[in-house]
Amino acid sequence: MKRLKNFLGAASLAAAMAATGCTYVINVYSTTPGAGTGAPHQTQQIDERPHYLQSLPPQEVIDAMTPLQKRVESLMQLSGAREEQDNPFPVYMNGCARADLDIHGSTVHLFLPFYTSAGEGKWRYRPDNTLVDSQPILADLEAVFEDAVNLAYEEYAKHSERTNAVVERVFPNASGVKNTPIPGTGLTYNDIFGLIDLEKANFLPDGANIIFAPDESGIYAITQLERNTILYTPDARRSDAIWGRAWVLAHELVHNNTILQNMPNLLEMDLELQAYTLDIANRSNLFLFLKHVYGSQVREAALRYFGVDASKIYDNLVKLKFNNYIEMDEQYLMQMAPTIVNMVDTFHGVMMEKALPEYQGFMPWWLMAEAYFRNDSLPLEVGAAARFNPITLTPQQMLKITQDRQKIDRMIDNVREDYKMPEVASFFGMTFTRGDTFEDAVYKKAKIAGYDKQQCDYIYDLAMERIFISGDGINYGALSVPNAIQGMDDFMGIFDKFMDEENDERPRFARDIASKPDVIRRYAAYQWMQDRLETAARYIRISENAGRHPDVRFNPAIFDPRTDVTTMYRVTPEYADNVTSSPLETRTLETTAGNYRMETFDLVSGLEFSSSDNGVDFVRVFHEGDSRPRIVAFAQDNKFGNQMLVDFGTNGLNTDGTFDMEYTIDSLNQVVRMANGFAPSEGCSAGTCLEEPEEE
Repeated sequence: MKRLKNFLGAASLAAAMAATGCTYVINVYSTTPGAGTGAPHQTQQIDERPHYLQSLPPQEVIDAMTPLQKRVESLMQLSGAREEQDNPFPVYMNGCARADLDIHGSTVHLFLPFYTSAGEGKWRYRPDNTLVDSQPILADLEAVFEDAVNLAYEEYAKHSERTNAVVERVFPNASGVKNTPIPGTGLTYNDIFGLIDLEKANFLPDGANIIFAPDESGIYAITQLERNTILYTPDARRSDAIWGRAWVLAHELVHNNTILQNMPNLLEMDLELQAYTLDIANRSNLFLFLKHVYGSQVREAALRYFGVDASKIYDNLVKLKFNNYIEMDEQYLMQMAPTIVNMVDTFHGVMMEKALPEYQGFMPWWLMAEAYFRNDSLPLEVGAAARFNPITLTPQQMLKITQDRQKIDRMIDNVREDYKMPEVASFFGMTFTRGDTFEDAVYKKAKIAGYDKQQCDYIYDLAMERIFISGDGINYGALSVPNAIQGMDDFMGIFDKFMDEENDERPRFARDIASKPDVIRRYAAYQWMQDRLETAARYIRISENAGRHPDVRFNPAIFDPRTDVTTMYRVTPEYADNVTSSPLETRTLETTAGNYRMETFDLVSGLEFSSSDNGVDFVRVFHEGDSRPRIVAFAQDNKFGNQMLVDFGTNGLNTDGTFDMEYTIDSLNQVVRMANGFAPSEGCSAGTCLEEPEEE
């Protein structure tokens, strides 16, 4: 599924779908089969399988099939089923057959809209008005649901361990303090850290709804994100029977797992690529690598790093094609099978061992980076760049790269320096990106410099390494704090609309999801992180205005609740970093808001606010009972004017020490007047008592 932007302003679901350029609404993920024609297979024996599996060949025939034969059979199964069951009109499930199944300890509600009860052990199958035994159907579906959970969990068995190792690298000793509350928020540290404990029940939680019915568009299965509801079709069941395990349903369970996929990561991450990683664990289905729509990034990476061109392999497979009728070269397919399986194993390893744990281990950063660089498969690309070198170039190509290496590094740095986050705009229901993505910018610059396609691929890999990789880990400084704010604001703008109870244009599914406690908690956590970014940006700006050169690269400590962001970017001059001398004077200022204690210092000889201030060059003002100053003012040289930083607090006074405003001043008297301005006094109120303040 493509990135989803600006959908909440749509007047209808149809408009929302059009605006995103997607076939399905925001919370729907689909597994789409290929097209095919042909008649169902018929058997002469008494078949005790559920009736929807009786069009398949006998099990022993399926077991003996080659990968191509399985592919052909799965496609041949589609048309007949769709022709008899296709129904574009609403199907009301009231009165349909249903059952509650116990799947690994979770109660799963099964709905079968095309069946109705017809007495003890019997259901009526509506499309052809026939009686069928209910027990084989229930037994079959219960077994396939259990297998799907097992399959998904097997793939992710080590995911918690790998992910939590990344969390501990980003936030040292996170596990030891994860339950610590963040004051005034209702959150705990782990709402920010993101340590996980993945269990089988996370794939099919208690109360899950599974609708077993065909879909009129012909897709295999659909999951509604965070609504714990899956549509699983008879076509999908037949496909899973052919390939031997519940691959289609397991794919949907990845989408249904709110630890792996949730708001807001669906706004930036390619969630289908993550679920596709489970698909390719089915190594006998060679076509998943060659042709599946969700595998395009994997195929691009296989070409870039190994020279394996999936499109050429597929073209060579086709011996004869006439409209939708295709003859495949099975001998060539089996000849290429080792190469395909090697690529599948390679990139399955990259995703499961590197990309997905790195992504899940510090999801907020990846969401910001994906938004800023406009690349929803960034974890795969960075993971591949960290693990492989691009395909070996010819000696002449490599010589040019080697000779130009310093030039290429400068070119990459220039692209990064000049890069601006592209805007996304909607026009008549279509979404457009204004400006180059980072990948486009690198390739464009390299082509202009005269490099060919293979050399451009090599240069893009070098760009991934140079910008995103630091030693054995990720370079989180690839984003500056302003970049991070842009990325955060990009997807939080949609999250805000999604959660806005007064937004009447939200579709029904958005209202349902927005009321879920875990989504509300996640929203609060991202708002907290957004505020921390803004605080860091404020202090960076103040520090820059004070003549400092703060490190503006994003630092994970900004999101660590144990870190005081106000100390990361010091705003007092160096000479005031360690005030050990006694104040020149300690004065009490009485206001209607209470008493203030003002401390004045003479820290640097010859530096003062003004000639009338008797050498005072640093001052702190505390409200009674506070441990942090409400006002800090310091004198500077002629190049940088005297500064005063003021904390107005929230709803009156507080002690958080986060400065709200910055002024340039010319005397100690203005500090005194601002202190009096915390409460109305003699016509002077907060923020208005300076004669001519300059707000930066």
